[in-house]
Amino acid sequence: MLTRLNKPVLVVAAVAIVGAGLSPSSAAMSSRDAAVTRPAAGTTWSPWKKLPKSPPSTHDSCGTKVVIVPVVSRGQYRTRKDADGNDQEQTRGALHLKFNPRRGHTIVVDVGGPTKYTFYQDGDLYYQARGLHLFTLGVKVYRNSTPTKIPRLFFSTGSFAVFIDSNGTSRQADDEVTFLNRPNRYWGVCSILRSGVVPKPLRV
Repeated sequence: MLTRLNKPVLVVAAVAIVGAGLSPSSAAMSSRDAAVTRPAAGTTWSPWKKLPKSPPSTHDSCGTKVVIVPVVSRGQYRTRKDADGNDQEQTRGALHLKFNPRRGHTIVVDVGGPTKYTFYQDGDLYYQARGLHLFTLGVKVYRNSTPTKIPRLFFSTGSFAVFIDSNGTSRQADDEVTFLNRPNRYWGVCSILRSGVVPKPLRV
């Protein structure tokens, strides 16, 4: 799913998304967990609003240039502040993306989400995804992050959650990502572009 906020960590579908890792202390993590799991407080959710359609974008991925074009974009978002004053955003709706690589197969996938973000005041981010999804991490962030067999660029089904530690800076390159919950199923974007075979759950 797309996000309208300026600090995406996922690239593309969650496109901004990320564009769209971690290692905080256990004390910090339990504090965060308490913040996101306790009963809702703070401000109420805003009304759902239409997400603007993202323009086509070009990425250097999978050893080639990939043009990503939204072919269906009917997303919505709403926002609130939690009890600690952190910004939260939820997104939902339909999002179909066409991937057109210079080398490889053109594919169209359904990556509609939904998603939820908690933007902490110190720059950290807690990200939750459900449904069909695209998640990408930059090369440096992936290297910084908790070792995982999950590809740097992947499609997924089911739910997962990540915590992004900003390390106290606005630079994305020093962020660290930890997968708190892994996706139910996931597929590497690069292997799908090479084969041209889109997994059944992602087909449109």
